[in-house]
Parts: sequence; C-alpha cells; structure tokens
Amino acid sequence: MLSGDIERVQEILQSDPSQKDYAVPQEGATPLMYASMSGRYDIASLLIDSGCDIDRQDKVSGWTALMQAVFHGSVQLSSLTNVCCLTSALDVCCPNTVSYLLVISLTGRNSWPSI
Repeated sequence: MLSGDIERVQEILQSDPSQKDYAVPQEGATPLMYASMSGRYDIASLLIDSGCDIDRQDKVSGWTALMQAVFHGSVQLSSLTNVCCLTSALDVCCPNTVSYLLVISLTGRNSWPSI
C-alpha cells in the first residue's frame, strides 16, 4: 500500500478481502487513510468499492480518511470521500475534540470543492 501499487492492492483484496480494513496496530491507520493522505484517488476508490469502513478513526488523532484527505489537500479525494460518506456525520469529534469542520478551518480553505 505504501508504494501505491494499485495492482498489488487489487491482488491483496482478492486473496484476503478483510485486508481492506487492516489497521496499523500502533496508529490505527487503515489503507483508506494512507490513500487519503497520499492523494491516491484510484486506490481510495478501489477500497471504498470493496466496502472498507469509511468512518474508522485512527488511534493517534481520531481522524477519519475524510479528515486526512482534507488536511493533506487531496481535493479530488475529499470530494470522492464526501460522496461516499453521506451516512457519516460531518461533525465527528475526535478524542482531542477536533471535528471535521475544524480540520477544514485549519487548512485555510474557506469553501468545499464542487463535486
């Protein structure tokens, strides 16, 4: 996943679908979070289509993949994640009381990208 090889990600998901939600034990980061942080729209789309948990929060900051996408400036990815997160609350609060809306304000963006 870290190398961004979509073919390898497809192989892993085909051989073991449970890997779509594998979390790094120390941080709790999932493949969707890594794709969000690195702006890999193709891998994020594949993971979402595979049914990964889009609402999962990491152990470090309590951020979701959507929060990671917005913070790291992955506009195309955050648009995709927003569409797929219609059941997610936009004001998800993390253990450190940072909400999704606060993440947007931290980035200096004053509007949501059009989809």
